[in-house]
Amino acid sequence: VTIFSESSGKLTVKAKAVRRTLSKLAGGLELLYLSQFHLVQGNSSYTVAEVAPIKVYPAIHRDFRRTELAFFCAEVVNRLTEEGTAQRPIFNLLQQALDFIESAGEPRHLLAGWFLLNFLALEGVTPELNKCLFCHRELQEGELFWSHAQGGLLHREHAGIDAAAKPIEVNLL
Repeated sequence: VTIFSESSGKLTVKAKAVRRTLSKLAGGLELLYLSQFHLVQGNSSYTVAEVAPIKVYPAIHRDFRRTELAFFCAEVVNRLTEEGTAQRPIFNLLQQALDFIESAGEPRHLLAGWFLLNFLALEGVTPELNKCLFCHRELQEGELFWSHAQGGLLHREHAGIDAAAKPIEVNLL
């Protein structure tokens, strides 16, 4: 089982006998639960000794769109974090996202972008949205281009440095 902990970050742990009908662990090992774990250090990995759910997210588990958003956030964290590295800000961001998904009405469609931008910022990767990536002058009204490869915005006259740069509306920023 992969868990993401406040103090240890991402951990892959063993959960013995969790599939048995009367397993004590099954209730706290549900997907997208906030749970408290008691882990036992083995030779090469941890084993779950006890688990107790702290917070469940019933709206996320009942609604496919909410589940999809929650899995997106969990997948970003799972794929883009290293195992065994404490990352409290990312833990807090994930918990904040799950709380929002659980309680918010529509529209929730902006959450994925918000989560990804905040996650990347915590990892030290942020797009340049205030200055042209090429000339470093402040961005002004006019036609601007988004460069995925360069990671930010370009003035019209510099859009040629990235053939894939796309025009972007100023009011979108």
